[in-house]
Amino acid sequence: MTRNVLIADKEYATGEVFSGIGRAARDHADAVTAGAIAFPSHWSRFTVTIAGGGQSITIAPGELWKGDAIYSLEAAVDIGILDYLPPAGNEKWIAILAQPSNQTTRDRAAKVRTGLDPENPQPATQSVVGEEVRLVEFVVQQGTQAAPGSAVKPTVPESSCAVVFILLSGAGAQAIEPAVSGKVKSLYDIDGRLTGLEVRVDALFQRVTGIETDVAAIKGEIPHIIRPEIIIQLQGGLARMEQLLGAPVNYVSRFFDAALTTEHWDESHVDWNADIGEGVKFPKFALTDNRMEVLADASPDIRIKDGVLMPAWTEERLIDVSGSGSTKDISQQTHTVRTAHTGSVSRSSVEYGPTVKICENTREYANVGQAAYLGNFKSSAGETFQNLGKTDNPWNQTQEAANGHSEYRARQVIKRSWTETYTYWTTTTYGVNGSVYGQTFLNSQERIVTSLELDVARKGSDGDIHVFLCEVNEGGTPDFDTTIVKGTIAHADLSTGWVKCDFRPTLLTAGRRYAWFTVTTGNHSLRTVTGNKYAQGSLFWSTDEAWAQGSPTEDFAFRLNAAKFSTTRLAVEFVALTLQGGMTEFHFTYGGWEPGGTRLPWEYAPKRIGLPDVWHPFSTDDNSPLRDVPDTCRIRAVFEGTTDLMPSIVLDDTARHRAYRRGASMLAVGEDHGFGLPTTTVITETVVDDYDPAIHTVTPELMVGGTVYSADTVTEIEDDYPEPERLKLRASFTVPSTNSARYRLVGQSTSSVDLFFGESVAMFAF
Repeated sequence: MTRNVLIADKEYATGEVFSGIGRAARDHADAVTAGAIAFPSHWSRFTVTIAGGGQSITIAPGELWKGDAIYSLEAAVDIGILDYLPPAGNEKWIAILAQPSNQTTRDRAAKVRTGLDPENPQPATQSVVGEEVRLVEFVVQQGTQAAPGSAVKPTVPESSCAVVFILLSGAGAQAIEPAVSGKVKSLYDIDGRLTGLEVRVDALFQRVTGIETDVAAIKGEIPHIIRPEIIIQLQGGLARMEQLLGAPVNYVSRFFDAALTTEHWDESHVDWNADIGEGVKFPKFALTDNRMEVLADASPDIRIKDGVLMPAWTEERLIDVSGSGSTKDISQQTHTVRTAHTGSVSRSSVEYGPTVKICENTREYANVGQAAYLGNFKSSAGETFQNLGKTDNPWNQTQEAANGHSEYRARQVIKRSWTETYTYWTTTTYGVNGSVYGQTFLNSQERIVTSLELDVARKGSDGDIHVFLCEVNEGGTPDFDTTIVKGTIAHADLSTGWVKCDFRPTLLTAGRRYAWFTVTTGNHSLRTVTGNKYAQGSLFWSTDEAWAQGSPTEDFAFRLNAAKFSTTRLAVEFVALTLQGGMTEFHFTYGGWEPGGTRLPWEYAPKRIGLPDVWHPFSTDDNSPLRDVPDTCRIRAVFEGTTDLMPSIVLDDTARHRAYRRGASMLAVGEDHGFGLPTTTVITETVVDDYDPAIHTVTPELMVGGTVYSADTVTEIEDDYPEPERLKLRASFTVPSTNSARYRLVGQSTSSVDLFFGESVAMFAF
């Protein structure tokens, strides 16, 4: 407000007029205080001293600034603090708070007009309102008393104004600390601080100018210091290292995949037309998938027992432990439910044909996990592989078996097999109830066990005898979770004397210890031999499904029988493979074994009109008859071994033979990969092998959302592992700003026999 009160020369001025003059002056001061200064609750000029020997304090005159008003203390005041002192041995802080107060005084004597006639007033002296005063009052806010050095200041509300904090002891006031945060800052104080800031800002501007000059110089040198090609190489190296180390690759600006598995590929995409497996391959245009069947399964030259195909065999005695001794009940322990996990015979996988490609990226299997590698052994029977923790057999630590499998790779031929005879990726679980007794033994030579004979001393009134073969752990005790085979002696077949339990033919490795054990609820007993006659094993019993107690003096009487073969070589023909329109590739998966010193090669004979059938091995010859794309091929397996040992094939639902013919066009679509940042430039690198520019075309593409983008540039660059038929392409794409993209690989071939494949792909946000 900027109001001026005007009084005319002949005006009779009343008291209200003169009071208005005062109000105008105060309103103006309040407007300046609220609009320009606006301290919400602050103090100025107060000084506080300790008085009365520490029993009181004195506050000198000063002001309280409260929003749009100023309140004054015109004369010093004393405040007693005796009532606030803590007990002896303690301390306490108090805060002196300034509060506003409005007062009206009536202590001024003034002459006033009296009488009823305004023309003849009568003067008189009266007490009138003297003035309206804004004053400051003080209150004390106490803190909590505590031990010396531990007292804390009281918390002051934001709406209050603390002038000073005083530390009290039992003897009185000890120290005074002004409440600096609540003090009004004078223009002089502000000017001093601003002057200091101006000096620093001037220095900052000088430094920024120097930095701008340096940045401009660096910008000019960047093309000479960091080439884009180097950044791309670094991105590619980081992506490869992340893949090798198994680091998470979600939401990073780089991506690499060796295409060993479908993990990073979208097979459900509407545009998908490819195969993933040791590279990005042309799709199977036509295929047949059938169970392996022997053409003449009644031939006397072969024998199929419980699905295990081998050349014809008879039995011979492998271990014979018999003699005088005692008997032992095999059901006298507390009956327990025995859960036995019976492993499966190791799987083999054979691929052959001119379209079978040898991928250099198999070294990447160590980084995608063993379960991914197991996909090579899967049949089409819907099985799954599950690791029960028994694949790290201590006997399987040789160099050639370090990864639990072996491979033979050559041009057009890939043969894979597990080096362990029995695996526990797929198991059959048996739950049997009864006492557990058994015998460990050493297998000194590799043989195929066919049966076990036990010497029965007493036949109980009921109860079958379940017989298991299992492996032995490093401590020499039976490992019930690595059961190899199970047989059963029915109660009706039991009699005193030697009783045979037939097994599915089972290969036992030389130099390993095994165990057989029985589980039964029947009151049966078996004969034992004493005097440690059989020194290569121990009789044992188990009561808790895990721990086995051995006997140092007794062994069970038993006979272990093995297969004896009448030939060392036999060719077994299977039902022929047929595919309308012709085939260029075989893929066989089956269980079985192929121990050292034996072989199980496969041969085929294409059916050609007017020509005799000629058998060909699965060889690396580039002139393979499959290049003629025959409709029908006869197939046979050649068993080669000794009279003591032969390979085998397990004829079950997982034994499959498949015939393929691949298409001449390919389109693979990757998963949508998040970069973790927006980009408009994406670089891809594609490595293809078995590439022939005369008959092949390869085109890397990019997909953002539902839009496919072609490359701005595609450059052939040198590969890290250069080969004559290997091609490495670097493509650059410009796309709308995006946080993710899909890689696409498009390929064409004018031949259905000579096909290239994608060995690895990489993608970088740039």
